[in-house]
Amino acid sequence: MPFDQSAMDAIGGKDKFVKTALDTGGMAGQDPTSVPLYGLAYGLYYNKAMLDKAGVKPPTNWDELVAAAKKLTDGKQYGFSLAAGSYTENAHFAFINAAQNGADLFDKDGKPTFTSDGVVNGIKRYLDLMQADKVVNVSNAQYDNGVKAVNDFATKKVAMIINQNNADNSIQANGMKSSEYGVIPFPAPADSTTKTASHVAGINMSVFNNTKNKDAALKFVKYMTSDETQSALDKKFTALPVLKGKTPNFTDNPEEAKIFADIYETKSKPLPLVAAEDQFESTVGKAMNDMFAKIASGGTVSTDDIKSALQTAQDQVSSAG
Repeated sequence: MPFDQSAMDAIGGKDKFVKTALDTGGMAGQDPTSVPLYGLAYGLYYNKAMLDKAGVKPPTNWDELVAAAKKLTDGKQYGFSLAAGSYTENAHFAFINAAQNGADLFDKDGKPTFTSDGVVNGIKRYLDLMQADKVVNVSNAQYDNGVKAVNDFATKKVAMIINQNNADNSIQANGMKSSEYGVIPFPAPADSTTKTASHVAGINMSVFNNTKNKDAALKFVKYMTSDETQSALDKKFTALPVLKGKTPNFTDNPEEAKIFADIYETKSKPLPLVAAEDQFESTVGKAMNDMFAKIASGGTVSTDDIKSALQTAQDQVSSAG
């Protein structure tokens, strides 16, 4: 059901939501068909003691990130851990790295543009953390979810990970204190013209268009997006506020809360708001799984290899459309 002016007024008005959060609800210029419920964003977590010991500071751009990770990789520990076997995580970072290059995955008509230089080079940069830079253990090609990378970080096998803010639960459950790690936005290349450090992650709510209980449904949405309910949900589920002017309560570290709120509100971009977005995630994400597996088994993935794999993915999405 489109949240037109009347429906939006019934739940408290669109102005109560963080703009980036509401932007995920539908295409620009149209009434949204969902409203945000939980907010999440990616950040780069780093082990303070490990960085201090290596004499490096938290990186502010990609070159600094790679240089720091190399100093932190010594055979016993690695600079980074990635969920390199997760097609959803890989698709997210295809999107984020492409966005940092100023590239989009779909054009204004909703047609895939996976083979553009910005997308190809962004994926190459990400793959090279394992391939050329060798700051990621090749075993990460089998990490089919983010939890395994988080566990590596929490048990101090690696110095840095890129994860959403709900990683705090797993990190601390493994015995690492919040005072032992810091968080910064995911670094972009120094010449990047965008501030993108994450996609706008989280969960939204919709009302079915054929509901026989529209008024009750809207009352429920209003309740779920009220100040009191949001505060309780954010703390329970380690989420970021989707309401304006609210301080995150998922952490007892005010600096971490401030950084994640800033990433979510000012450095995040919605994933493509097109019908084929899920096909992008499955085709491109799984192609990246295969490329990481090739690297892990001793093979090499060139720029041409990436472009060829993305052409195949693009053709699959185009034919499905």
